[in-house]
Amino acid sequence: MPLLVQPGQLLFPNDGLAQIEVESVCETAICSRVRVGGELRWPEGWNAPGLDLGSGAFTEQDRACLKGAAGLKREIISQFFVQRAADIDAVGQAAADLAYRSMGIAEIE
Repeated sequence: MPLLVQPGQLLFPNDGLAQIEVESVCETAICSRVRVGGELRWPEGWNAPGLDLGSGAFTEQDRACLKGAAGLKREIISQFFVQRAADIDAVGQAAADLAYRSMGIAEIE
């Protein structure tokens, strides 16, 4: 992750309850300043607005789960870590390839 963030970027650990500003980045570390502190708890998430991970939200594991949901005739499916419309389009295309129709829910990141 160090090479994905940039100086000045804000990171929000603990599901956004804390705030960290990236000051500098090298290959193995991120130097930052805590702007809003707080207790860091597991398994709370981190938010990094604008951070492009370079991959879509729909993974091969998700594809396998979708196939299982189709076999079980589940009426509702969900996709997490959605960042753009293409992430939802990938789920829709995979479902169409399986001739599977269901309602979808997206967790927008």
